Amino acid sequence: MDRINSLIADLNEPLSMRHSVDILAWIDDEKAIDATINAILYEDHQMRESAFNGLTRGGTLVVSRLIIALQNESPLIREFVLEVLGKIKEPAANNAIIHMLSAETNHLVRQEAIKTLGQIANPDSVVHLTPFLHYENKFTRWRTVEALGKINNDNARNAIAICLYDSDENVRNAVRHLIYGNVSDK
Repeated sequence: MDRINSLIADLNEPLSMRHSVDILAWIDDEKAIDATINAILYEDHQMRESAFNGLTRGGTLVVSRLIIALQNESPLIREFVLEVLGKIKEPAANNAIIHMLSAETNHLVRQEAIKTLGQIANPDSVVHLTPFLHYENKFTRWRTVEALGKINNDNARNAIAICLYDSDENVRNAVRHLIYGNVSDK
């Protein structure tokens, strides 16, 4: 535990913080995992990459800490956590993502949550994603079409069919691509 505390303290030292994240990301300890998740707030790309790579190893403790971090006040952390959960395609996170999606106010985090549900591809997500096909933001609608396309069951295909008439060309093209292959409006 003293070693973990020392590594966490080193996150405040510019010369040693990358090294600390590299090590913390691979330790199965709540404090180490939480410090790794919070490393995303640093402006250092290599630190973020180290944190991402270490957390995508998955495991029960990592996943449980990531699920808790979905409630973090920082949209940047919530978006990062969703990226990690999407990469590891963790089914245990599905319900937590659905729950946070319904209350999410940040459109970038919402879109990442939708993308992550598509990566996990749990058929139970279809009913929760379908309302976002009618969302005012075209990028959210497009991301929802993509997510439902990855789930790819009858309910998902039926849901996205209504978007063949969407007001946005990119949304329509995404639906056409999923249904017919590579075609466009033109």
